[in-house]
Amino acid sequence: MRVKYCVLIRSLTRMPASTNKWIPNDNPFNATTQNAVWTYGHRNPQGLAYAVINGTGYLYESEHGPFSDDEVNIIEKGKNYGHPLVIGYADGNYDGLAAGVSNHPDGPGKWHTAYPLIVNEKDNAKTIGADYRDPLITLYPNSKGFLNDLFSKLSAGQGDQQWPSEAPSSIAVYTSTAIPGWKNSLLLPTLKGGKLIRLKLNAAGDKIEGDTICYFKGRERYRDIALSPDGRKIYLAVDSSAVSSGPSKANPKQVSYRGCIIEYHYVGQAGEMDNKKRP
Repeated sequence: MRVKYCVLIRSLTRMPASTNKWIPNDNPFNATTQNAVWTYGHRNPQGLAYAVINGTGYLYESEHGPFSDDEVNIIEKGKNYGHPLVIGYADGNYDGLAAGVSNHPDGPGKWHTAYPLIVNEKDNAKTIGADYRDPLITLYPNSKGFLNDLFSKLSAGQGDQQWPSEAPSSIAVYTSTAIPGWKNSLLLPTLKGGKLIRLKLNAAGDKIEGDTICYFKGRERYRDIALSPDGRKIYLAVDSSAVSSGPSKANPKQVSYRGCIIEYHYVGQAGEMDNKKRP
């Protein structure tokens, strides 16, 4: 299988033609020259994971939102995921705001940022047209009132604010049957609040069913995830510091384990081990 190179950024500095030969000829933006961009409209991508669900292959991606609406997306060739004109779902909670804010009075615009003012998210999605894609899920779509209040405080220099988000650091697709009920789930370790989030996929693999479920909550910033081939072990890489750009009470300044790999081993459900030896 030929793997195409995916660049999940808004723009790409053009390289000399002699260096572009590695770019596949069927990339979506090759009209005038070889172009490595596969999709665009992303803010801060963190992880990619590929899996085949009931015969269909999906490339799942996790990324950070600015102050809410961390996203999980299904990456499709040539599509636009909205940033900086749509944050999370095209639901209007960022209408009148922007993808960033500062307290520098010399900065451009109402929110002193180079990001454009988002007048109407729904209209922006319509303008993008058929190539626009909403996220599979966002964590979490804060209200317009909350975000307006937050932006006002940040632009006034009140920097020590809190906002509910998760900051997913990477992503994995759990396809094993080793842990009951987990087959075909997305696993997202988080940098903020130290937890592993499980999102159950539907049978087709193109939607989330049910609520978010959290595991292993602690004082860590989980940076990356790996799964054992048998599906019984989960490995989480922990940052060596607790420094974060999004302070909150749930995001500690001290961590229990610094710069290490933590192994979680599934040994069976309660009662299941009564007649078995611990693996």
